[in-house]
Formats: sequence, structure tokens, C-alpha cells
Amino acid sequence: MQENNYRFLILFDKKTKINEKFFNKNIFLKKINKNRKVIFGKLSDIKKFNLIILIGFTKKIKLKNNKKYFTIHESDLPKGRGFSPIKHQIMKGKKNIICSCIILNNKIDAGKIIFKDKLKINKSDFFDEIKKKQMNVTVNMLARLINNYPKNVKAAKDQKGKASYFKKLTKESDKININKSLISQIDKIRSTNYFEYKNFFYFKKRKFFLKIY
Repeated sequence: MQENNYRFLILFDKKTKINEKFFNKNIFLKKINKNRKVIFGKLSDIKKFNLIILIGFTKKIKLKNNKKYFTIHESDLPKGRGFSPIKHQIMKGKKNIICSCIILNNKIDAGKIIFKDKLKINKSDFFDEIKKKQMNVTVNMLARLINNYPKNVKAAKDQKGKASYFKKLTKESDKININKSLISQIDKIRSTNYFEYKNFFYFKKRKFFLKIY
């Protein structure tokens, strides 16, 4: 494959549209070298490409042996594989979150690490601000991946150390305990995707929702 023939397909998980909403495609494309081709497509386009980037996928897709797949996972792999890594880490009080650019394989978030970067989150940031910062880091990391391909991928290293996993969050994960102070639960509130979900609580057998503006 000649250098000017590297073509990348970028796919967003359509079930989690929030990532595409905050991903600035215009800024991203301005960062891409002229000898690289980038297409934003859909799953059915995979057969036309050998280099595929997945953004925000929450379920495994079948990987074809003759293709390479990449993604950004927002944890210091091998620690923090699995679901909702940013929300899990914010609820643990983290402000600096390591993001890993990896080559995907058939195991969950276990592929070789190409490089890492850092996502900095302020204690006052709420979900829309957090997501915007996350996607800004993603834009920069993917541009770095694409512009330096294949040299950086050839230098990718196996993950080292004991792996840990974040469990899948449910609607109950957004429940507020009215017997605890609001400030003690603020990390849960500010990390909730309030475009698609809502924090809630029960009082006298009635269910109440928090709406953030």
C-alpha cells in the first residue's frame, strides 16, 4: 500500500449519538495530512476499507482478519477496561484521565497500545463540558494516529500489568439518595449524560427527575 493510498473509515456508534454530536469534524479534517483519506461512514462501509476507527461503541462488532481496527479508550489500560470509563473515574474523584489509543482485537479493550494522552477535567465541569473536552482529545489523538500511520502502529506495545474492568452502568446508577447531601453526590450528577438520561430520586412513592440546564 502506497503512502498516499491510506484510507480510514470512521464509525460512530449510532446508539450513542452523543459522541458524534460533540465531535468537531471540521476541526478534525483540518488536522489531517493531505496524503491521508478519511471518510465518516456506516457499518456497511467496512467492506470497502482496511483501516477502521470506532468511536463510542458499547458492543463488540465482528472483526475481520484482513482489516485493522482502532479506538480510543478513556482509561490507563490495562486498568479500567469495559463500560463508561469516564463516568466511573469521575465518580471516584479523578480529574486527570489517561486515554489510550489501541489496536482492537477480539478481547474487550485488550489490544496493543499505540500511545496515550491525558484528558483534564475540572471539578466544576458538567456533562456537556466533559464530553466536549473528551471529543477534543479524541480529535487530536485520532489525527495523530492517522497522520503517523503506519510507523506508530508498528511500534505499538502489548498491555502490561493486571487488568481491571468497569461494570456496565444501569438506570439505577443515576439514582440520587435523598438521605445524603447533594454535594456528596455531585460527581454522579455532573457525569450523567443528561441529554439522554436523568438523575432521579423517590419521595413518598413518587419518582422525581433532576433536569439540568
